[in-house]
Amino acid sequence: MKTFYRILLSVIFIWIASSCTNTVSYNPINDIGYCKAQIDKTLKEIDMRQEEYFEFPHVIPQGYQSWRCHRVTNEMWTAGYWPGMLWLYYKESGIDSIRQAATRYTDAMAQLAASRPPYDHNIGLQMHTGFIHAYDITRSENYKKIMLDGAETMAMLYNETTHCFMSSPNESKLYGWPLSTTIGNVASLELLFWAAKNGGGQHYYDIAVAHAQQSAKNHFYDDNTVSQIAVYDTLAGNFIERSSIKGYTQQGIWARGQAWAIYGFAMCYRETGMPEFHDATARAADGLLKNLPKEDHIPYWDLKLPDAMKLQKDASAAAIAASGLIELSSLEKDEQKSLTYLNAAKHILKDLSERYQSHETNNAILMHCTGNWPLGFEIDSSLIFADYYYFEALLRLKELQE
Repeated sequence: MKTFYRILLSVIFIWIASSCTNTVSYNPINDIGYCKAQIDKTLKEIDMRQEEYFEFPHVIPQGYQSWRCHRVTNEMWTAGYWPGMLWLYYKESGIDSIRQAATRYTDAMAQLAASRPPYDHNIGLQMHTGFIHAYDITRSENYKKIMLDGAETMAMLYNETTHCFMSSPNESKLYGWPLSTTIGNVASLELLFWAAKNGGGQHYYDIAVAHAQQSAKNHFYDDNTVSQIAVYDTLAGNFIERSSIKGYTQQGIWARGQAWAIYGFAMCYRETGMPEFHDATARAADGLLKNLPKEDHIPYWDLKLPDAMKLQKDASAAAIAASGLIELSSLEKDEQKSLTYLNAAKHILKDLSERYQSHETNNAILMHCTGNWPLGFEIDSSLIFADYYYFEALLRLKELQE
């Protein structure tokens, strides 16, 4: 019996040692400091340009140092990321001037909430990233009302027959689809979950769950990769086909879409506890991780590119995926799987930190992002939402380690 226990203890020791060896060593503290320094540069740059209206940073094209900014409109889906990033900065630092800046840019977005009809599903991202941190910190009834107005606007896109949100009415018309929904719509649902918990009513929760269930059922291929778009018949409510307009082909696997699936379904699992959303985010993670390049952990803009086309990475997809993987690891009940997801996120963040930071190249945090390759814009650029999710991922990792 003593021999048996000695052998058992030896096996346990070897297993623990192996687990420790496989754990990625990465501390986000220095990179959080770097992010704040780059945000300071951006704030100084764009504050100097403001006149009677506010402009929000969106993209720095390759070869340029300064942000190309846009006024707040329904079409500008990235508007919420800049004030959202400032609120994250304030939460982490407590610097009053950063809070004042976050307030200025958040207040400048208020007009979006009551815009009728909605331009597309991205109002969920605009409102949530722009206002959720503001409300968490200030508990302002005005911010609460704005977010509930935004949820009401977004809900107008819901179709009772298909149990889905139409992601973009203009896009559906352009391509002749009765109703199309993009995988990024799942991440937008966070606004509705928030609204349901903050006075908006059960309906918001119900339609968010219904859409997420349809997406979990219809966006996945057999190998756990995810289609950008799912098309539905609005007469009978049937799923018709999967498609992509941002991938290499119609059946291409848009890397940012795969990242949205990890991030969005992890959030749905957090908000509902429903096992089907755990399965969906885990499948999306598997589909991404087995298609990452060997030289680093940053995906090409399409996961299924032929070798001859592997020219451009997408740091924005990597940043979104890293943040989603960290959340998934914190929700995962299987300890070994949790460690796998956390290590994957650390690998991605480590490679982003070592190879994709902008530093003096421009005023952004990350470079080498891909906006829309098929249409030929925002190629090898810096994008504000990549910076947001990278910063969020670093802060999530710091909180998890603490």
